[in-house]
Amino acid sequence: MAEQRSKEGMQKKLEYIADYNKAAYDRVELKIVKGAKAQYKAVADAYGLSLTALFVTAVDEYIQRHQK
Repeated sequence: MAEQRSKEGMQKKLEYIADYNKAAYDRVELKIVKGAKAQYKAVADAYGLSLTALFVTAVDEYIQRHQK
C-alpha cells in the first residue's frame, strides 16, 4: 500500500516538473552528424558545462559578435 502511494506521489511530482518545464522553457531540437555529440560533450565537460549550456553560450557569443 505504501509503495502504491509512493508511485502515485512520484507520478504527481514528474507531472508537476513536466508542466513547469513546458511553461518556463522553449524547446529546441538539434540534429547533428552521427558521432559529433561525443565531441561536443567532451568540450562541454572540459569547461564544466552541460551540452545545453555549451550551445546556448556559443549562440549568444555568435549573436554578440555579429550584431550590427
